[in-house]
Amino acid sequence: MDNYIAAIFDTKERAEALNAALLQLHHDGVRLKYAGVYGRGPSGSVQLEGSETSLGGFLDTLPSAMAGEQEALDELSEKLPAASYALLAHVIESDPSVIDGMVAQYGGTINRRTRNGLESAGFDRFIDSTSM
Repeated sequence: MDNYIAAIFDTKERAEALNAALLQLHHDGVRLKYAGVYGRGPSGSVQLEGSETSLGGFLDTLPSAMAGEQEALDELSEKLPAASYALLAHVIESDPSVIDGMVAQYGGTINRRTRNGLESAGFDRFIDSTSM
């Protein structure tokens, strides 16, 4: 399944630990296309905390493929609680319980959306913003 996940944590360290664990999973067969740790700063804005990991191929850099990532960031900006951190990742997973278990092990909660669902939501927002 081609999914975006947002794993929410109360500390940056836990989000970073999950990020490192997902990188290891990538080497063990779960396809990680993108990952980044985000936090809600004192100003209230959501920002990248550190570096991003992008392991996708050329097709993942096309505008149509980037629409899901942008929509995931938009939703994260709307929904990430104050003083929280999130690992936002685009993964291809055959068994969601693997990542669910890892998130629980690090003390987080997980939100999952399909890539198609996110891209569709982004298109709907675009149409709504351009409608008269």
